[in-house]
Amino acid sequence: MQNDKTFLEKEPVKRLLFRLALPTVIAQLVNMLYNIIDRIYIGHMPGDGAMALTGVGVCMPLIMAVSAFAALVSAGGAPRASIFMGRKDHDTAEKIMGSCFSLLLVISAVLTVILILFSRELLLLFGASGQTVGYASDYMRVYALGTVFVQLTLGLNMFITAQGFAKTGMLTVLIGAVLNLILDPLFIFALRLGVQGAALATILAQAVSCIWCLLFLSGKKSFLRLKKARMRMETAFWTKVWMQTATVIWTVPGTGTVTATLTRSGIWTATAFWTAVWIWTVTALLTASPTIPAHMTTAPTATASTSAAPITM
Repeated sequence: MQNDKTFLEKEPVKRLLFRLALPTVIAQLVNMLYNIIDRIYIGHMPGDGAMALTGVGVCMPLIMAVSAFAALVSAGGAPRASIFMGRKDHDTAEKIMGSCFSLLLVISAVLTVILILFSRELLLLFGASGQTVGYASDYMRVYALGTVFVQLTLGLNMFITAQGFAKTGMLTVLIGAVLNLILDPLFIFALRLGVQGAALATILAQAVSCIWCLLFLSGKKSFLRLKKARMRMETAFWTKVWMQTATVIWTVPGTGTVTATLTRSGIWTATAFWTAVWIWTVTALLTASPTIPAHMTTAPTATASTSAAPITM
């Protein structure tokens, strides 16, 4: 399937759904291992393992927010690129991917600065205590240095999956998870780096996954390739990309935000938050209807019937 560049047009939809969905679901399950593995090892640290585990747990809303920004770009950009692939307009599809790549770099730089300068204040806002904020800050300061790897891995991997290479996207996650599993005990126990070692293992694993993504998207197997000439901030693409992904930035970190809100402000504030999210979601869905090109509104022909758009998962 990977060598046939027309399989998204020729394969039956049900078969494509299974082939693309199964690796994607496995990748999502494996992706959860990053924080689970960290917590297992951190909880077994001699002496202060329980306190360190609590501190790292407070970091979850910030980690989810970083992931949300990556999804903000890719969850709209990758489907838009697929739409243009279906129209045989690979030039525009590559421009979208290049523009998303550039935006991910900009967002990574901004998030890195914010997390380094204000991680302690943000962690206290999300419920860290005087006893646990030290562990949480140590973890986030190291994790912040790898924000660019997290952003590019999560963001670009969606462009790999959107082209139909679901197994390659799954390998991106598996590579990082396995490497994290190996590095965690080395850094936490052998080198005695504690929570900083756990964070270092995570960002190094993400760095390797990031390199994997970049190599694939720059290679011959990819339908869309990352090219320097395409890495421009094309503002013309961002209206539809933003509306397609407007809800992601709020809903992905929403669990952590609501948890902190419930703790400090009560149920009515949390209710107001989720009401705002619901209104935003409905607005995005109503305003993000794709424009149907003129040539697609004409009567179908024998040629047009075989030109199905790629299936994106």
